[in-house]
Amino acid sequence: MNDIFINRLFSETFEKMGIQLDPDNIGSEYQLLIDDQYPVLMRYDPINERVLLVSNVDTSQVSDKLLPVVTNRLLQAGLNPLMASGPGAGRDEKSGLFFCYTTLPRHDINADKVCQEMIKLVEWSKQAVVA
Repeated sequence: MNDIFINRLFSETFEKMGIQLDPDNIGSEYQLLIDDQYPVLMRYDPINERVLLVSNVDTSQVSDKLLPVVTNRLLQAGLNPLMASGPGAGRDEKSGLFFCYTTLPRHDINADKVCQEMIKLVEWSKQAVVA
């Protein structure tokens, strides 16, 4: 990727996370594992000029009885970004898996904010399945 700002942003983000990144192999998409168990996709969208953070929401431990409540909560969260009330959520039609996401505009971002928002996203995904 030839975007100097995003290359530096991702490099600094990885540095803050204690991850070595090959400076000659910087891309626009990375799959990360937070706390060795929470996958997060970090991707830059050059068309909309936003960094996108996406995480899975693990509903496998939710009881069958509570799954409809959790599912409803997750689907209602789909509109959260429009109301500035947290990450959005959705369900992948093919796999049936739930995910949550947040987008960060290029004009208002730095490595600290990416790290903070990544933590918020993972914490939100954990709380989303608590009934």
